[in-house]
Amino acid sequence: MKNIQNIPIIFGVTGHRDIRDEDIPKLYESLKKLFRNYQDNYPHTELIVLDALAEGADMLVAKVAKDLGLTLHAVLPYEKDAYLQSFGNQENREIFEEMKAYASNIVELNSIKSCSAEDCYQRLGEYIADTCNVLIALWDGVDNGKNGGTSAIVKYARQSFKENISDQFDDGVILIITTPRVSNPRVDTDYSIKEDEFGNILHYKHKGKMD
Repeated sequence: MKNIQNIPIIFGVTGHRDIRDEDIPKLYESLKKLFRNYQDNYPHTELIVLDALAEGADMLVAKVAKDLGLTLHAVLPYEKDAYLQSFGNQENREIFEEMKAYASNIVELNSIKSCSAEDCYQRLGEYIADTCNVLIALWDGVDNGKNGGTSAIVKYARQSFKENISDQFDDGVILIITTPRVSNPRVDTDYSIKEDEFGNILHYKHKGKMD
């Protein structure tokens, strides 16, 4: 009998660029616990992380994936050189190059010549939400109405899951970690992971509703 390879679990990432430095250790540990949980429950299944490697949340998730030896696929909104111009400092550009070197697959999804940066980010977020099994959102729970932003991608994913009810499982298709940001530090945070009696992740508590 031929060996049948397990279908991988694909995690998509969306999140704020301006996460606060003081939150990074707790966020790191929460993300590590999340992935460890899947590794423990699916030891023979490849875990793939789709990540845009942007500053802030994306870079943090990519670092956790690298530290745990997960497969990382980099999906950039547009050409790398133009993308790096949006980064705030050289240190983050170097981290980007480190994560890019670790990634086993790199895709430049659009061309900055064919769409605005905002539209490119929206297309990127929709692509990640459509491709992943589990969307991880480091989000402050606020719908700021910005096209291509974290709230827009969470809203898009929620609508997609409503339209495709068979994709829902255990309330955990979208895992939200309530994440303050420099521009909105006053949110009620909860870094704890909710599990059932078998240790399976159910969801993250989060404030803020979006219908």
